Amino acid sequence: MALSRLLIANRGEIAVRIQRAARELGLTTIQVHSSADADSLAVRMADVSVNIGPPQAAKSYLNIGAILEAAKANGADAIHPGYGFLSENAAFADAVERRRGAERLIDQGATLLDPESTLVGPYVSAARDVVIHPFVVLEGKTSLAQGSEIKSFCDLNDAVVGPRSTVGPFARLRPGTVLEEDVRVGNFVETKKAHLKRGVKASHLSYLGDTEVGENANIGAGTITCNYDGEKKNFTRIGRDAFIGSDTQLVAPVEVGEGAYVGAGSTITKSVPAGALAISRGSQRNIEGWARGKKRRP
Repeated sequence: MALSRLLIANRGEIAVRIQRAARELGLTTIQVHSSADADSLAVRMADVSVNIGPPQAAKSYLNIGAILEAAKANGADAIHPGYGFLSENAAFADAVERRRGAERLIDQGATLLDPESTLVGPYVSAARDVVIHPFVVLEGKTSLAQGSEIKSFCDLNDAVVGPRSTVGPFARLRPGTVLEEDVRVGNFVETKKAHLKRGVKASHLSYLGDTEVGENANIGAGTITCNYDGEKKNFTRIGRDAFIGSDTQLVAPVEVGEGAYVGAGSTITKSVPAGALAISRGSQRNIEGWARGKKRRP
């Protein structure tokens, strides 16, 4: 990406050298008198920030591109990974990046209930009427469609969230996750390379990896797709309108057909036909009077 402007809030020798390097790259430089002035301008105009000199010195900010190398060669001596920052002061860089990302999503029409606690990566996008609760991390090329809601303490990385879908609280969507419209991913659910189609509900305590879940299927609490056999990842397919009971292990590769039911506590190693009920668990045995004969500790 072509560079255009470099904002400098330092009048020392290093700032002069940075300014000279910027001019050699054909940049227009803007000089300000204080770090406060720089802070107010940078959020609006800069994509990458640089802190020159010791942490207590005034801050500098710049746009993306080749200036990163020039700045590093001329005194900005630490890269803050993940957000395009060159900075000696990681805490300051974090604060600026958080505010910048949050304001970008607000400009796109999203509502952030607590922008200061929301971490938004540079490639994240959100549509209008998205609601993001406090303490959310959005990374990679995550996209949030209109009307979706991300509740507190969620981490989304390279995930696609469809219209009117809700995530969290305390959910993790890893790369390759696609939620279509009206999907519910609840607390302590983790997904990876998972495609959840319209109306799917996975409300509690589940892991869905390398899987496709059909429309309106219900994933019970404690469901796990056992996708790794020690050598390779295997795929699980769950059909539309299927019902997976709580505490189910689906040992991939396996398929649950449309409208099929899996009884709670089952370990499924063979595919389940459409419309069938699968149960794999030991029969319950009640031993009358057993508790009276058990020796109790004092």
